[in-house]
Amino acid sequence: MVGLLAHNFLSGEQFFDLTIGQEFVLVYGDRQVQFFRVERIEQFQALTPTSPYSNFIDLADADEEVISSSALFQQIYTTKGQVVFQTCIEAFGDPSWGRIFVIAEPIEPLAGDL
Repeated sequence: MVGLLAHNFLSGEQFFDLTIGQEFVLVYGDRQVQFFRVERIEQFQALTPTSPYSNFIDLADADEEVISSSALFQQIYTTKGQVVFQTCIEAFGDPSWGRIFVIAEPIEPLAGDL
């Protein structure tokens, strides 16, 4: 599991350009290469935006059920092998209003891709 976190006003701004189905290559420090595909994008409102222990609301949940920071962490960051891009969502003048998680799963390269 790899988590890539960046501020939404720096490199994290580019996380919003990632789309479901998009493929990318991750090159590790030891020169290992691994291919990934973006499988889902999840967005949450932080009820206490600047707190690391904020509760959250899933923006796709019509019932607006509140989820704890630890439950959100378990939901997003516990699947072996995936890559997660995380940054804040700016809204209503608050640069930390919410969080976006772009989640990618490993794929095998097609023959001839290397």
